[in-house]
Amino acid sequence: FWEGLFRDPREVLWGSALVMSWNVVIADFTGRLLPWDTRSYWSVVRGLEVATAPPVLGGVVAFLIGGNLINADVLIRFYVLHILVLPALFLATLYVTFATIRRVGLSPVPEPASGEATSTLRNHLYSLVTLYVLLFGVLVTLSILAPFPFMAVADPYTTPHDARPPWYLLAPYALVEKGLGLRWLGGLVLPTISLGLLLLPLWAKRWTSHAA
Repeated sequence: FWEGLFRDPREVLWGSALVMSWNVVIADFTGRLLPWDTRSYWSVVRGLEVATAPPVLGGVVAFLIGGNLINADVLIRFYVLHILVLPALFLATLYVTFATIRRVGLSPVPEPASGEATSTLRNHLYSLVTLYVLLFGVLVTLSILAPFPFMAVADPYTTPHDARPPWYLLAPYALVEKGLGLRWLGGLVLPTISLGLLLLPLWAKRWTSHAA
């Protein structure tokens, strides 16, 4: 963002980055239900209360996942999304990202003082691989030292007192619960932010044209 990645001619890179970000969020949300214990079940229930709150968008989400109630059909759809659809979409977006980098490059960077040519794609790949290796090491270390505990099997008739959605839905969930009759308002927070970020390249073009 600070290097102007959303500006022409790198709008595709900006869009692919947003798609990958949403892909990671949805992968986390769909994966939460797979353990099928009390914590995962009610976390998804609270999350769906936010996702299905908007008038039109909520109905589309409920249709895609198989309804507003968490049952075996929804579990199967979440499994397919988490194991097949979302990884395939992530790989496709990753291909678009690197293909675009090879074509237009990243944001302009200062030329090296020595005058030697540098490969932006090679440096980006090196940084990405290094980040993945470090992240994988951190995840393996945490899984060994602090394994995630599983609770009792999910019971739709017993609501835990501390049931809450994932951390990235806590603020919208608070609006849904305390919306003073405007429950749909909380469900529109994340879609509105995402739409604003997606349209940022168009706004940047307008600002540039007005400045000129």
